[in-house]
Amino acid sequence: MMAVKKFEEEGLVKQHVALHRQVLVIASTRVENTWKAHCHVVEGLNHDREAEEAYEGGLGAPMAERHARALFPRPPFSGLKYAQ
Repeated sequence: MMAVKKFEEEGLVKQHVALHRQVLVIASTRVENTWKAHCHVVEGLNHDREAEEAYEGGLGAPMAERHARALFPRPPFSGLKYAQ
């Protein structure tokens, strides 16, 4: 089972899950009350730090909604519309 890590900043919720030692998926809510998930390649040394850096860098590949919902099936994401 994959562990989902959660961190909050400025009222927005961000969570990440490792698909592989060097691949993180980061989901985050948005100010327009939607959410989106992106896939990021990381070094694999410290997922918490790398997730924050990847979120700030914003260069991940967007995930399709069906894949994102499978990885993040619980609130707050389950009750929000997926951003296009």
